Amino acid sequence: MSRPRLCFVGPHLGRHPGWVLSQGELLAQNFRDEGWQALETSSALNPVRRAAEMAFTLWRKKKEIDLVILSCYSGRAFRFTEMIGKLCETLDLPLVAVLHGGALPEFFAADPARAKKTLGRARALVAPSPFLARAAATLGLSAKIIPNVFGLEKYLDRERRELDSEAPHLLWMRTFHEIYQPALALETLAILRRKNIQARLTMAGQDKGELESCRRLADALGLTEAVEFPGFLDLPAKISAFARHDFFLNTNIVDNSPVTVLEAAAAGLPIVATAAGGVPHLLEDGKAALLAPVGDSAALAAAVERLLGDDELRRKIAAGGRQVAEKSSWTAVYALWQELFQGILPSTTTNSPLSEGRAASSSRTDDNGPRKTSS
Repeated sequence: MSRPRLCFVGPHLGRHPGWVLSQGELLAQNFRDEGWQALETSSALNPVRRAAEMAFTLWRKKKEIDLVILSCYSGRAFRFTEMIGKLCETLDLPLVAVLHGGALPEFFAADPARAKKTLGRARALVAPSPFLARAAATLGLSAKIIPNVFGLEKYLDRERRELDSEAPHLLWMRTFHEIYQPALALETLAILRRKNIQARLTMAGQDKGELESCRRLADALGLTEAVEFPGFLDLPAKISAFARHDFFLNTNIVDNSPVTVLEAAAAGLPIVATAAGGVPHLLEDGKAALLAPVGDSAALAAAVERLLGDDELRRKIAAGGRQVAEKSSWTAVYALWQELFQGILPSTTTNSPLSEGRAASSSRTDDNGPRKTSS
């Protein structure tokens, strides 16, 4: 199969300080590293400018693009999916929509006709987890599961510190936003310390409105000396943090297939998490993580305490989490993407570039069976 020329469309904001690389950015770079042509748009922080750049890039570069890969999110961001879908239809550009975000199932349920019409414009749908694939199925659409990707090799086989069961060090690393429930991590720490477990907590990430309230809560709970707020961590700092901590705490109320959790698992950290959204589909309770009900700090604290008292379980959870993370290696993900391309662009051959065969391809009846993940 010859290599289609790709264009990744979405909020590609990772080049800006304090922003995490999106899956679209990571995929684009990995494909380029493999020798593929892969354009990207857009890195504009302003949503209006971002929409304009996306549209202009597709219009201006349409003769240099064989396949558009669009990151699809819920809420107001779904307007980008509608806009790009219509534009791709107008420009005769085959589209793959990649579903992202734990809020998509509720969004689909609120307006299924709108969601189905929009996603039906895609040649294929991709979901990073069974959770979102099931959400697509409620619309009568089929999604191929391709896990989120990250630089797995950067995290494996790192030296870990010896666990101090009397003073474990917990790591929370998401965005300080209400959907990530950062206050729950502080409440969990407070419960542990009331049980004379001298745990410490690092809370790292970009502030989206909840950081100051977390600082105030830490003071109110008497945790000021036990909590560190280092801000956003770049890749080297993140890898260092994983090596210096004993457990990863994930407290979300909405989640899908969080890359940050997979990174922590790859680094050997046992995961204690709320069973939000797609997390139970990603990490099996008792095998790859210990899961607690959403919003239940007492259950989270009990899970940490259980791991502290059971070396065998702690090793089992760490090993199970790493096995899940290994499914997000580029080798595994790359093979699945190539399989997808072969399935939706069957007229492509080794000796004829896709762009020469587009007219024949577009004359086929589009089955629309197709239908963005984090962190």
